[in-house]
Amino acid sequence: EVWRAYTAQVHFSNRGQWWTTGKKRAMKKWALTFLIGVTQGILACISNYACKALSKVKFGKVYAMLEAEFASSSSSLGGGSAAMGGAADENDDLFQDDEFGGGYSQSNENTGNSTFGGSAFLTYLFYQTIFA
Repeated sequence: EVWRAYTAQVHFSNRGQWWTTGKKRAMKKWALTFLIGVTQGILACISNYACKALSKVKFGKVYAMLEAEFASSSSSLGGGSAAMGGAADENDDLFQDDEFGGGYSQSNENTGNSTFGGSAFLTYLFYQTIFA
């Protein structure tokens, strides 16, 4: 009985009006749906921007170290590696160091970085672990 009385009261109060209770309820639902969509879009853009910025930081440092290592190794090898058109020799391996009998030195003076002893691989591994 209570529900019937309430429904009848709403029906008679909506009579002759364009904004009925059902239209108001539908408008609130659509407004909430729109608000959720806009919020989700804004959060997606922020997330996309943050991921790009973190990737730029991560790979920028590693690429700078790799370029510095390549520049120092190609100048110490006398003209580049076999892959770059130069003559190949026993010191052409990028992973050799002086401790294991030859190659170039990974000193901080050559790379300008003190992170992980100037090792681009270890720096990449560190950034991959932190930002992944």
